[in-house]
Amino acid sequence: MNNYRKLLVLATNHLLDIRLISLDPEGKEDGIVFANLAGENSVINWAHVSHGELRISVWWKYNRLLHAGASPITGRREVFQCELPCINKVDYSGFLGAAASGWLERRMGKFLHGWEGRGIVCTYCRDSECAALHSWPDPVPTGYKAEGKFFGERVSHL
Repeated sequence: MNNYRKLLVLATNHLLDIRLISLDPEGKEDGIVFANLAGENSVINWAHVSHGELRISVWWKYNRLLHAGASPITGRREVFQCELPCINKVDYSGFLGAAASGWLERRMGKFLHGWEGRGIVCTYCRDSECAALHSWPDPVPTGYKAEGKFFGERVSHL
């Protein structure tokens, strides 16, 4: 399984486990949660997109104290509502291990859009973390499939 897809499955499972989202396509959930994913501090944010889909974003190995865009020293605050932190990507390595965003389909089936790396956007991985993500066993989705049709392409792989 693609490294970023692993993060999205872990994040989606967590949100389902603590009942912050459901697989019901009528749900219009939006939110932010700080979580422990694979033993590391993480941020998961999600938003209702349309047609029963949710955009899910995960920031893994996130250190809030080192985030220059959320510093008590500068007085700036991160809003945690975007796919990626709201500062220049070149500064991520100081406070973020990896990040990814994708869409959870709930109306036409229960699956994360795309397969392998397709359908995953706004990705980031600190060089020192890529091997760690690759070594993880594939997480098992809870009530949905890790891969499915990617509606952003004309021809689907699945």
